[in-house]
Amino acid sequence: MLDAFIEVCAAEGYQDATIARVITHAGVSRRTFYQHFTGRSDCLRAAAAEIETQLLQSAEAAVQEQTQDATGAMIAALVAFAQKNQHRRGC
Repeated sequence: MLDAFIEVCAAEGYQDATIARVITHAGVSRRTFYQHFTGRSDCLRAAAAEIETQLLQSAEAAVQEQTQDATGAMIAALVAFAQKNQHRRGC
């Protein structure tokens, strides 16, 4: 559901990312949505936390691979993350 929420936000913007659109895109029921989230803002917080986790994991992996140039590794991780998640812009 988080991926569906992010994709709908990226395509339509947060203001137009209704729960109806998100559950249709995710292929789940409204009941299922509310079993996981209290509402749209709760889903946004969860999506932001997921994106933050993915970004930190990418950065940590890059730093571990290139211990001699930690700054370069962090920049490379940020660029790679941004490229991988281009479709998520707009949320």
